[in-house]
Amino acid sequence: MWRGVTEQGAVDRTLSEHRAIAEAIAAHDSALATSLATAHVAGVERWLRQAANA
Repeated sequence: MWRGVTEQGAVDRTLSEHRAIAEAIAAHDSALATSLATAHVAGVERWLRQAANA
């Protein structure tokens, strides 16, 4: 939530990432869903580290 308030375009990007993950799950493509979720979480972790150091 805070990322959406502090970073321009974060809400749209997050929704897009979540949608892509959901679509991969719906398509029963576990490898793609895992990859997309991992990339999403890594981006959130990166933002949290930067926010903590700001």
